[in-house]
Amino acid sequence: MGEVGPEAARDLEWDLDQRALRARLWNSSLCGSAARIDYHCLLSYRVSVLTDERQRYGLERDEARRLRRTQSNTEYVLWSHLRARKFRGLKFRRQHPLGPYIVDFCCIDRQIVIELDGSQHLENAKYDARRTEFLNAHDYRVIRFWNHEVLTGMEHVPQMLEKFLSEELP
Repeated sequence: MGEVGPEAARDLEWDLDQRALRARLWNSSLCGSAARIDYHCLLSYRVSVLTDERQRYGLERDEARRLRRTQSNTEYVLWSHLRARKFRGLKFRRQHPLGPYIVDFCCIDRQIVIELDGSQHLENAKYDARRTEFLNAHDYRVIRFWNHEVLTGMEHVPQMLEKFLSEELP
């Protein structure tokens, strides 16, 4: 075997430390979820830039996961057309944290956000405007669909998305 350089040795040491930490936490008197939470808190430096930004604004990834598990019928219908790169080969994420907000659908590569609006959004117009302003300030383009547009006219939604994608940025 060849010699191990300092970076490889450091990586190996870090990996062994993480394994030991994981074993200690799982075998500690802390049971189940508390141990997992402590483990994930200690490893927070390994997360991506989006996660760092999400943590700065206080949003937890658990909230996004909860929203994914409890999706509405409208979200399910649209997700079935977007998932697995079915729409123009683009990768979409659902219930994705961006800054202080969790957006319904997001394509990171093209910086597109798709929002589905139900009747509750009539009362929250100012909040939606602030949210859209924040996303636009971070170079995300936002397109909104009403729930009934997706549920009753899903054949028109991909056409509207095509038109939105073909428009030039302002």
